[in-house]
Amino acid sequence: MEQLINRVLRDRYRIQSLLSRKTGRRTFLAKDLQTQATVIIKLLLFGPDFTWDDLKLFEREAETLKVLEHSSIPQYLDSFEIETELGKGFALVQNYIEARSLQDWIQSGRSFSEAELKAIAKELLEILSYLHDRKPPVIHRDLKPSNILLGDPAGNRVAGRTGNSPGKVYLVDFGSVQTAIHSGTMTIVGTYGYMPPEQFGGRATQLSDLYSLGATIIYLATGQHPAEFMTDDLRLDFQQSTQLSAQFTHWLWRMVQSTPSQRFASAKEALQALNNPQFRETSEQLSPLTKTLASNLKPFARPDSARCFIKKEPEEISITAPDFFRFSGVSIGLFLGFLVLAPILNNIDQPSLASFFNVIGIFAIFRSILQDRKSSIESSYIVLKIDKNEIFLWRQFQDKERESICLKQAFSANIRKVQLVHKDNFYHIKLVTSYSNKDDFLVGNRTFWLSQGEAEWLANELGIWLEMPVTEVQVVEKR
Repeated sequence: MEQLINRVLRDRYRIQSLLSRKTGRRTFLAKDLQTQATVIIKLLLFGPDFTWDDLKLFEREAETLKVLEHSSIPQYLDSFEIETELGKGFALVQNYIEARSLQDWIQSGRSFSEAELKAIAKELLEILSYLHDRKPPVIHRDLKPSNILLGDPAGNRVAGRTGNSPGKVYLVDFGSVQTAIHSGTMTIVGTYGYMPPEQFGGRATQLSDLYSLGATIIYLATGQHPAEFMTDDLRLDFQQSTQLSAQFTHWLWRMVQSTPSQRFASAKEALQALNNPQFRETSEQLSPLTKTLASNLKPFARPDSARCFIKKEPEEISITAPDFFRFSGVSIGLFLGFLVLAPILNNIDQPSLASFFNVIGIFAIFRSILQDRKSSIESSYIVLKIDKNEIFLWRQFQDKERESICLKQAFSANIRKVQLVHKDNFYHIKLVTSYSNKDDFLVGNRTFWLSQGEAEWLANELGIWLEMPVTEVQVVEKR
């Protein structure tokens, strides 16, 4: 392409340098000799690497930019056919944006605070809202760090931007754009890691752009390509690799769900959730699948024999249960002493005295166990609380002190389903999460089993509040 440097196209645009090279197209920096402005020229040449899909996408980019008017989107200036010694082709002229890509910023060593990441996400959501609300909607399909420009933060004060703003954000390269008119195409475009699963099949919706935006923020937060977090079931398991707040992590988790219906319903809803930490979807905003699952669960009364209590509020649910039964040192000492003394007493010549000591010993042990049980229930209890961001599990003592018994930070967004587990005639509740494809016990364990009625009641109430189905699992011991 060196042959085109300093070439003047259409007697107006002097090519200055090559900016990027992709299959079938080249992007140049040029000067408009009429206005003296710096412009960007994209060339599509009928060369060896030319495909008809390239021409289709190139024409679509031009016709789309003609009708877009947004300060964060390149402005269409001109388009025309060209003929050079390299062959015939087409040219698209856009205004030049003086800014670096997010990928360039990261590779140069820049890092972003959570406030800056949120600011970038909000500006991109504003741009996507503008695109998606058009008639027909415009879907970018290739939103990634190299296609997002960020102005120099040093210019913030001059531009009157706040201290939390990392700079002006721009969305560029509409070469993969799709509108509803062209939605029938099976052309697969996008970039692995930033492209949601549905695009592998050549299909994309507005929700596909949300996934790409979430994957981009993950890259900015971790400095790692999103593909490094990809699991076998096409999820991005990034939570343990960031130091972000629970609320923002939850928001990102929703953005990059592999199933479109589990993401936010629109760019506007994602922006609303990001602006409002108390945001929670209403029943009208739930996906049809979620509403169907939730509608299968009906609340019923707490069993009279239940030892647990539930407190439900719009933003959180908590379950309080008696603490696990524990033996004190006195009970253990009495029991061991009885084991040692009982054979000796039984061998003495006075049976009535031996029987008396046996009765007294058994009574002392039984009374100590009852006291242990009463003390355990009265002095502490187990509390499980789930809010829209996190899961908390702790032992609460009567003196208001608490002891955390959750071994790691857990996010409620990672709960995948509620299971009612039963073994023989005993039951407990299991919340299945997405951590490392392992299941975490969060209500009940092998030392705290529930009756069938109490377990079914708890599982049902959790399923309703979490808006997810309850499945029953039977445990069969191997012999």
